[in-house]
Amino acid sequence: MVNNTKAQVRLTLYVLLYIIYILSESFFKSGALVSLTRWVFLLVSFIFYLKVMLCRTKKPPFIMALGILYLMFFIYGAIVVAEGHDFYTWRSDGRRILSFVYLMQISRSLLPVFTFYYFAKKGVFDDRYLNRMMLLFFFAVCVEYIITMQARMSVKGTDEVTNNAGYVVVSMLPMMMFLKAKSLKQYIGIGIILLMTFGSMKRGSILIGGICLGIYFLYLLRNSKRSAIIGIFVTMFIALGIVYYIYQSMMESSDYFQNRVEDTLEGDSSGRDNIYAFFFEYYLEETTTQQQFIGLGANATLDIFGQYAHNDWLEIAINQGLLGLFIFLIFWLVFLGACLRKQPDPRIRATLWMLFAMFFLKSFFSMSYRSFTLYSNIVLGYCIAVSFLYSSQRPQEKNLEICQ
Repeated sequence: MVNNTKAQVRLTLYVLLYIIYILSESFFKSGALVSLTRWVFLLVSFIFYLKVMLCRTKKPPFIMALGILYLMFFIYGAIVVAEGHDFYTWRSDGRRILSFVYLMQISRSLLPVFTFYYFAKKGVFDDRYLNRMMLLFFFAVCVEYIITMQARMSVKGTDEVTNNAGYVVVSMLPMMMFLKAKSLKQYIGIGIILLMTFGSMKRGSILIGGICLGIYFLYLLRNSKRSAIIGIFVTMFIALGIVYYIYQSMMESSDYFQNRVEDTLEGDSSGRDNIYAFFFEYYLEETTTQQQFIGLGANATLDIFGQYAHNDWLEIAINQGLLGLFIFLIFWLVFLGACLRKQPDPRIRATLWMLFAMFFLKSFFSMSYRSFTLYSNIVLGYCIAVSFLYSSQRPQEKNLEICQ
């Protein structure tokens, strides 16, 4: 790791700004502090995006694919801002969605990846830095989780609610790979995350948590000595036993959780199947050839249906058409390629697989490209940088120039 104290201070200030923005928005929703931290954070993030994308040195295919995907979203969002076109969720709560919100959400989600990639490529941080920041990350995610739950309880007027922050919590699981393997600290971290994920009663986040846990145990089995295999299986069965105990306890003590499980077993998709059918038919039957190719514009789903598609592929088909779908598909193929590539550290591959599974699965029942979090972005940027530097270390490329 390069001894670059000033750069690490800059990185830490960026992380703190990110956290302040997240928590201020959770606490206050709007106001001077939220606006100030939001626009400063987005401006700084955009500057790093430009620094990475305009740098003439070779870039990882993933960064190129993500950069092009963001550029597409940026152009469509900028058009809406220029038109001053506001939107309304008229089918649900009637909220007014200001014209800049689309661009803001996309930028908040995707831009930090470039910032963390930039710092990781310069050698400013590594897994030791992530370990030092871990308590702060847990504090921030717990505060956001509690605030979101209380707000939901206030609206619903009941103590048992679905907490959408479950997705934020489960996005910390890949970060646990950089704690000491099979350590008490790692097990406790994973346990807290899974407990909070269950408590969120968000079916999608519970599914993702289970898959990430499976990837974690596969990583342990593939990268441990034979003498340790029995211990890993014992740990796995203990973990499954704890998960089952939590499941049974919640089934016995929570009618709401029981109903959620029953709805899942009966195939209840919370109305998503009707939404998907509407947008699929609309795209095929109600759009012109030009609209099918380039879409109807950012947030067009709200104008058409008063509600988001809750599926990235349908949302992009309506908003950006075949052009958007093609760019989005290329992004996922490149992401898959990064997961399959040989890595210098087996933790990198396991982490990339967790992130891929997390966001690819979510793209089918939620809005993945708008919900990258601080915790997923920092490990994603780090893993892509380490992987690229490793693959580039051929004799003729050992001294790669890094844009300053």
